[in-house]
Amino acid sequence: MKTELKIILLSVAAGFSTWVLNAVLDFLVFSSGQSFLDILLFSLTPSELYFRVVIILVSIAFGFMLSRYFVRARRAEEVLRQSEEKYRTLVENMQDGIFIIQDSRLCFVNKSLAAMAGYSVEETIGMDFQRLVAPEDLEIVRYRYAHRLAGEEVPNEYEFSLLHKDGKTRIRVHMVVGLIPFQGKIATMGTIKDITRQRHIEESLRESKEFLEKIMENAINALYVLDLEGRCTRVNRRASEMTGYSSEELIGKHFSLLISPDALPEISRQFINVAVHGMTVSQYEAEIVRKDGKKRIITFSAVPLLHDGRIISIVGSAEDITDRKRVGEELRKLSTAVEWTADSIVITDRNGIIEYVNPAFEATTGYTREEAIGKTPNILKSGKHGAQFYKKLWDELRAGRVFRAVFINRKKNGELFYDEHTITPIRDSRGIITHYVSTTKDITERIQAEERLRELAERDPLTNIYNRRKFFDSLKEGVERAKRYGRPLSLLLFDIDHFKKVNDTYGHDRGDAVLKTLVHIVEKSIRKTDMFARYGGEEFTLFAPETTLQGAMELAEKIRQTVETHSFDEVGRITVSIGVSEFKEGDTMDSLVRRADSALYLAKRKGRNRVEKETMPPPTPSACR
Repeated sequence: MKTELKIILLSVAAGFSTWVLNAVLDFLVFSSGQSFLDILLFSLTPSELYFRVVIILVSIAFGFMLSRYFVRARRAEEVLRQSEEKYRTLVENMQDGIFIIQDSRLCFVNKSLAAMAGYSVEETIGMDFQRLVAPEDLEIVRYRYAHRLAGEEVPNEYEFSLLHKDGKTRIRVHMVVGLIPFQGKIATMGTIKDITRQRHIEESLRESKEFLEKIMENAINALYVLDLEGRCTRVNRRASEMTGYSSEELIGKHFSLLISPDALPEISRQFINVAVHGMTVSQYEAEIVRKDGKKRIITFSAVPLLHDGRIISIVGSAEDITDRKRVGEELRKLSTAVEWTADSIVITDRNGIIEYVNPAFEATTGYTREEAIGKTPNILKSGKHGAQFYKKLWDELRAGRVFRAVFINRKKNGELFYDEHTITPIRDSRGIITHYVSTTKDITERIQAEERLRELAERDPLTNIYNRRKFFDSLKEGVERAKRYGRPLSLLLFDIDHFKKVNDTYGHDRGDAVLKTLVHIVEKSIRKTDMFARYGGEEFTLFAPETTLQGAMELAEKIRQTVETHSFDEVGRITVSIGVSEFKEGDTMDSLVRRADSALYLAKRKGRNRVEKETMPPPTPSACR
């Protein structure tokens, strides 16, 4: 407002100045004795006065117009300045990079783009833009830049890798670019967005998706996805194999297509539990009908898939258990048949010592189970078969082949009877023959062998360490290795002192707990290579490969102290006596065990809770021969 008033006053002054100037000229030229004041104020004709007043008024009007123009110009300039400041602030603070290129040089770069590439803004001005492009993308970026300037049709939006100042780091960017006039010439202006993280996320998602796809397609069980209407939206290869339908045939179909009519009501109820109530179904058994019409038994599981707390679909798995159920049922039947079959079944160890007979054997031969176990089948020998017959029998069995023949045997009462035998060798996991099963042509001999092998498992059922049989198998191998390679081997034999008193005082359940606890603490004191086994009752044994007698004595003392210092629940303190022997030239498995047993006996005789080493000399090689 002050500026506008000044302009108006100056205009008025200019008008009066014109009046005064005219009066001065008239005074100097035409005064004729008149004073300057008369000429200025009183000698004017009406037309002159009118003319001068008009000049003053015009000056005032001009001054007013000029003041208004000036004020508006100032306002426009301020608006322009504010606008430029606003857009400059906007450009400088944008997260996306902005640039202007002219003659291949950067004329403008905002802070975001400079920082993205590792430069300051000052470093980038005047820089050849190609320095910011990774070598692998330079050719395509250069081509599009040149052809765009030439007016040719090229993409205005694409991705490339920006090269960091360090010359190694690549920043994946998305660029939108176009042509603009700039300082009288054509320039290229564009924006650049850092999409490196986005691409990494997309790549991770792609890899995760591929990984999950592979898991799904190679899963052992059938996998499926259902929408909330019960229609199939996704299945894997195993689902197609199980149902006989291709994945294309299953997609979009309702699950009821596969369910047996009898099972459909219950399966539908389970579906509602999952889809509506968000429950989980686990290992539910159902009957399905394949595409070829065959019925199969499956177990399936289903869980709701949630998004933002809302159920959006159902994910599940299924397994065909038809064969397993059939085999299980057959095993159950055969297991019963083995015990109650009319055919005699006998199991012996590898030396022919009877370990098991079924009731049919008792009924047929007249020998009770107690009378037969521990004997050989020779108790049935009638003398009707010659030596050659039995030689052939053992040759076949020791070669691992099944032997079939008709025997003439003798019952306990002396009566002869004919018995058709099938004798089958039974091998352990190492292929060594450990038992023989004798039965008739009935196929139950297979199941009986399996049942018997389960009974003859390597682990002691109470303590879960190796049992006596497994121990001797392993000790035999250890002795053979010691003989072959001349390596040390020691044996520990120990039992719990006064264990009968523990059982009598606290009961057998507490005694069993003591045995299990003792095994637990001893296992912490030995190496993985040491063979620890329950020898029988409260007696345990351990053989230590690559261990001298001195090392075995130290190990035994460590075990003794560990047991002695441990407090057993309710029972309190217990002790063990330990006998130690070392393998020597000429030793056999039996002689090694006998010396350890003798040392154990010595430890007990000397008062228990002690370790004693062997005192008996090993057999000489000649004695072993």
